Amino acid sequence: MTGPTAPQAGATDPSKSITGRISNQLYDVVLLDLELIVATDRIDDVLEAFSMPIKTAVLDMQIQPADAYEALGSGYFYGSGSMTRLVLTVETLWLREWTHSHLPDTVLSELGFPPRVYEQPQGSENETY
Repeated sequence: MTGPTAPQAGATDPSKSITGRISNQLYDVVLLDLELIVATDRIDDVLEAFSMPIKTAVLDMQIQPADAYEALGSGYFYGSGSMTRLVLTVETLWLREWTHSHLPDTVLSELGFPPRVYEQPQGSENETY
């Protein structure tokens, strides 16, 4: 479960990310792109929440005003205050022991793991559907 060439736990590489964190024998570093609509006066609270309880890092952020009228046309009401559209790239840590068996084959492949081998039930080789 350590991966094809997983470095030791705690290894870092500042050329990969501003945090220096890289996938290793203990955890995988996975980037997520998130689009959020938040109250403009709560942006700081939202960004701070990404550091609790596990340290994740917001690596990139785009800020745009949210179009309340367009949202209403789609059936969404954001509230009476000013709203902002945040597009974030977030660096997350996935503890390999907990997540590895649940990851789809495409994600395993992106992390450098071989795809799972699935066994066919006995007697199903010649069946057609």
